[in-house]
Amino acid sequence: MSAHWHGFSDTGSGLIQYHWCVGFTPEVNNDYLNTECNVHSWENVGMHTTVSRKISVNISNGKSSIFIHFF
Repeated sequence: MSAHWHGFSDTGSGLIQYHWCVGFTPEVNNDYLNTECNVHSWENVGMHTTVSRKISVNISNGKSSIFIHFF
């Protein structure tokens, strides 16, 4: 599973890290920690905008969601 995010900038807020997860739910909960990430739990990836992880769950094409949260 891999994700890449780009095309935006936020130089005024002091952005310091991105978190990502993979799950079967179609949306992020307002409290991101309560988002169902049952395939790959939230992971801090620092300032990297590309991540890739081996997932040991069989996922049908189009049946999962990747969520990105930034601080």
